[in-house]
Amino acid sequence: MQYYRNHELAKLYHVSQSAVGKWVDSASKGKLKLALIQDNGKSYIAATTRNRTLIEAMVQERKKYFNGLSLKTISPKREFYELFNPDHVLDIIANLDIRGETLRQYNYFGDGAASWDRYQNRLIEENSPSSPTRTVEQLAMSRSYIDSILAKYKHINVIDVGPGNAFPVKDLLSRLLEQGKLGRYLAIDISADMLAIAERNIKEWFNGAVNFEADIRDITHERFADQLAGAYIGEQADDTINLVLLLGGTLGNLAAPDEALRVIYHSMGRNDLLLYNLKLDTDDNRSLFDFHPETKSVALSPTHSYLFDLLNIDQSYYAVDMGYDPRSRGRFIRAKLKVALSIKFELQAGTRQVDLQKDESILLWHYRHQSADDVIEQFKRNGFNTLQASQTGDHEFLLVICDLAGTSNRR
Repeated sequence: MQYYRNHELAKLYHVSQSAVGKWVDSASKGKLKLALIQDNGKSYIAATTRNRTLIEAMVQERKKYFNGLSLKTISPKREFYELFNPDHVLDIIANLDIRGETLRQYNYFGDGAASWDRYQNRLIEENSPSSPTRTVEQLAMSRSYIDSILAKYKHINVIDVGPGNAFPVKDLLSRLLEQGKLGRYLAIDISADMLAIAERNIKEWFNGAVNFEADIRDITHERFADQLAGAYIGEQADDTINLVLLLGGTLGNLAAPDEALRVIYHSMGRNDLLLYNLKLDTDDNRSLFDFHPETKSVALSPTHSYLFDLLNIDQSYYAVDMGYDPRSRGRFIRAKLKVALSIKFELQAGTRQVDLQKDESILLWHYRHQSADDVIEQFKRNGFNTLQASQTGDHEFLLVICDLAGTSNRR
């Protein structure tokens, strides 16, 4: 018979591990009718239907008796409803209520986008070995290989998925302009605010020589094949290629990275290329939590607290927990609640309430760490063929160049 480990039940029912420990202790003493299983001298709650029914009843009963002194009833700020459309709001509610997490993508709206841009500019100005500077370095290192593939094409469309402030693609666009090969430059992002930052920079850098196109789209589930289809039509079809960029380790931030990769796979054409880079799993990277726009030490950067702030969750209501989890092989930032919260959302159909318990941990950010082999395998299982994979000299960053599996012989 299978059993639950304490951390699994804590995550499943949004309670603390200490609360699960008390359940096990009470069941061992006969005070709770939960069936237990012994393994290596330790007791665990059995994964039975009866146990699940009893636990769900206890959790619901506990919710009824929130300590009135510690329960805080809050409502999101007006800006929350101005920034997010009804679908976004429902998505935020579902992830908070069911999975106990906030999705990273919603921190790139409004002032959250501006904070992230300031953080990236800080890294660029410091010229430190960071994601934006290393991305530019890696693209330069692979220039001859990329040029050898693009040589047969007269028109090269650049599709920038999650462009950020567009700094990583600046040199690539300059080179394509000099060669007279740049077709479209299309930036795709869920946040109009991030796209506005990218557009501002492109216009400033190129003085109108690059026609900036923006497409607000969530690549976790929305395909963009319609945006690429024009390259395969007409007399120039054989001379045109789409270069799809997914730079800065975007996949590692997503809750379901394979789903996003499949969206990209089904959006691309048989001649198109995908370029992806990321920070690899190293001891140094496991301990990296410098995300602040300014050089100073704070518990939580504005790029991670932004959605919490919009929800009106005051910083005094939670403590910040950050570290590396070897089970999930990822860094995390969590907010452990010091009080019970009841968040009231106003929807078109009425009010929706999300109750969060004291000591419950809300996941604010998680970044999956991968080895080079992990990345290549991930792309393979999602339909991509790796043409080239290259690492920086310190083995901290990887760039992969892919096409769709089975298409290389048609180039």
